[in-house]
Amino acid sequence: MLNSKKMRMVLFLILAYIFSLANIAFASDGLPKIKVVTTPDSSRSTEATENAIINDLLKMRNCQVVVAEQIDTDYVLEVSTIDDVKIHEGHYIRDYSKNKEREYDLKNSKNTKDKHSRDKFRDRERNHYYDIWVDEWAEFRMNLNLKLIDSSGNVVWTASDNGLGRDRKTVIDQLTYNTMRSFYNFLPVQGYIIKIDNNKYLTDITSRQNVAVKDQLIVNRTEEVIHPVTGKVIKQINKVAVVEVVEFAGDMVVVSPVSGEIISLGDTVNRPLKNRPNKFLGIFGSDEHVY
Repeated sequence: MLNSKKMRMVLFLILAYIFSLANIAFASDGLPKIKVVTTPDSSRSTEATENAIINDLLKMRNCQVVVAEQIDTDYVLEVSTIDDVKIHEGHYIRDYSKNKEREYDLKNSKNTKDKHSRDKFRDRERNHYYDIWVDEWAEFRMNLNLKLIDSSGNVVWTASDNGLGRDRKTVIDQLTYNTMRSFYNFLPVQGYIIKIDNNKYLTDITSRQNVAVKDQLIVNRTEEVIHPVTGKVIKQINKVAVVEVVEFAGDMVVVSPVSGEIISLGDTVNRPLKNRPNKFLGIFGSDEHVY
């Protein structure tokens, strides 16, 4: 019989495989194929971090997540983590006569023998009653490193972040979200202008890539500049216009200009990164990963 943790893992892998197959169905959209791997020297948090990253990649819809060994990939996303746990001990005292808490040094007190003990005593001289307790808590620290490697073995993108907290899951969640937002900026949902009809422009972005009516997209144009000394061709990306999604032609996104210059066939269209939720993982905050 599988325990609840193993059952959740099995269900996650099944869902990841189903999403991967679904992505294959629209691979003609030109989505890059990415496989997530972990380094052998990583910490015990790596598996949970890898699962969180795969889940975010599936949400972003900017790539095709590959889980099968036999499928060729465009990129490999390498995940590495280092973590440690530090135990802290606190000593507290409540003075009932003043109704307030303050730190209290109990190093020489018998109460330190029991980590979670509570003891009441009376100060005969001042006639005050106190409640003393000793507590401890764990502080979890983690460093996350990501490396994107293309099919030629070149490292094309890296990210690193670190965090600490009392809960392992919360720290992993925060670091994953931070680095994946950086990854989306490197590899956003992107398509091309493929048809012009009066003031409307047909793109090859589909509704399955987290795009909805009234979303605003960015139109860019790539120009090649030849370096006068080295002769090297440098690609320069310039923002041309801002457009808004007005409708869908079948499954294709149709946009209309909001501002900017004249749009041409072959211009690229990007969906910009959405704003981070207010107070993400904070008090009364959200833990939703929005891209």
